[in-house]
Amino acid sequence: MRGISVLKTDVWNEIRPDIPGNAPIVGNVEGVKSWTVVEVMSDRTKKMKEMYPKVNVVNHDLIRAEFPRESFDAILSPGTLSYMPFSKAVYILDRFMGWLKNGGRVYVALWVGPAEDRSGNYHNPNEGHVFNMDKCEDALSERFKVSERIVIYETIKDMNPAYLIGYKCSLA
Repeated sequence: MRGISVLKTDVWNEIRPDIPGNAPIVGNVEGVKSWTVVEVMSDRTKKMKEMYPKVNVVNHDLIRAEFPRESFDAILSPGTLSYMPFSKAVYILDRFMGWLKNGGRVYVALWVGPAEDRSGNYHNPNEGHVFNMDKCEDALSERFKVSERIVIYETIKDMNPAYLIGYKCSLA
């Protein structure tokens, strides 16, 4: 894809390349003509603007961020939605549908497991959520055509397995 516009939903990979497994995405994807990044934390937004001056960095949350309909060819959400309750994550998936151009793609990574939704993930038990896998995949398939599903990471916490799964989706 040549000359596409991309929305990314956080700056973690870009501002913390020192963490093992973190690889910057912004600036490292061929054919992207414009990047927009939404980050809720102002210190991270400031650092991102310093490190990537040509990127449109928006200091906002995804619930209140405003973009015109069909603004992006691709949306990358690497784990961001797992840091909010399921109902808000679903609301943001609906927003993604409106922001995505016809023929566009969504790449989203979510923490899922066979159990009911629960708080905490392998990074920090006080942060994030692990969503029920069936409920999560139903929400995705109601909105998008899921063309790929990849297990990125798996862990067990309190005898409950959890998986970070990447989904490649397009408008249904």
